[in-house]
Amino acid sequence: MSVSPNDFKPAQEGLNDPAPKRRGRPPGSKNKSGAGRPRKTLEVQIGAMLTTVNMIVWAIPPLQPDALDAAEIAALAKALDETARNNPKFRGYLEAALAVGSGGQLLGVVAMIGARRASRHGMLPPEMDGMIGSMLQATTHESAEAVPLPNAQ
Repeated sequence: MSVSPNDFKPAQEGLNDPAPKRRGRPPGSKNKSGAGRPRKTLEVQIGAMLTTVNMIVWAIPPLQPDALDAAEIAALAKALDETARNNPKFRGYLEAALAVGSGGQLLGVVAMIGARRASRHGMLPPEMDGMIGSMLQATTHESAEAVPLPNAQ
């Protein structure tokens, strides 16, 4: 019985083929996907952003009746957070808005401080100082007392 090189060809062909590509994680991987894990809540950040926007609405006299009350802000923040937990694309938009909101909040606080100073110097009505002080207090939970104006003689 003679053996030819062609007799071993099928066995040699399988040795040079690359391993089949796998989809997904390799077997034994310890990394877990984000699916199934509860997402971090954004409710507090959303509430803070809504409060900041609401203060601007409240500061404009014709819009004051349309300002949200605390219960409406809490309900809206909770609903937005729940939607963000279930919809990753919406969550991305919301996180981007919150990132922009922090810079906007800084500008808002600086503008309120400037408006209080303008009120103290007679450029705005004097009652604006106390009103804006209340808005700052709502933002920071710190006392924002109105500074008594010197008596004009």
